[in-house]
Amino acid sequence: MAGNATSFTLQSAGASPIAYSVVFDPTAPNAAATHIASSSTEFVSAYLPTTSPIDGSSTDANILEGEIRIFVAPGTYPVSGTYTSTIYCILTQT
Repeated sequence: MAGNATSFTLQSAGASPIAYSVVFDPTAPNAAATHIASSSTEFVSAYLPTTSPIDGSSTDANILEGEIRIFVAPGTYPVSGTYTSTIYCILTQT
């Protein structure tokens, strides 16, 4: 399943947008950081024991955890302020 592709930009009120790149750095399973360059980038989960955040019980589940990182081009000097962006993640089981 693919989403709708869009340009990634950071936008501060009254300033021009700043282009950036998005990287997903998985921690479970441990894997290399991957540049998300299209709306159909895929990642593999791992079947691992995990603790339920609801009742604390342990069970095996498909896990995909990590950090989303944003990088701007070298030499980019954004103005100070609060920036916003929306990143959507669609999970499907295959």
